[in-house]
Amino acid sequence: MAGTPLAERSALKLLQFEAGLELRVSHPDKGDAIRSILGSLDDSVPIAFLGDDITDEDAFRVLRGRGLTVLVRTDYRETTAEAWLRPPTELIDFLEAWRSNVCG
Repeated sequence: MAGTPLAERSALKLLQFEAGLELRVSHPDKGDAIRSILGSLDDSVPIAFLGDDITDEDAFRVLRGRGLTVLVRTDYRETTAEAWLRPPTELIDFLEAWRSNVCG
């Protein structure tokens, strides 16, 4: 398979980040991990998933309609997350509110 990129030949994902590239397995991904966790939780359990990079998009998609999905980054980027927080102030405020309202 001369000329075929390593990622394609190995069923890996090549993802670009601000700081470079990441080569990772296609599965399991963060969405698979969330599916597994959801299987052990009652539907009434409040869930929030906060993430900052492209690998978090799998989890954001799985949680759509079941939990809150939040992109946490200084600069906005296109995302499937429902909300965007700028760290550190907005993130700290969110976590304090979550603790007060959800954790009792």
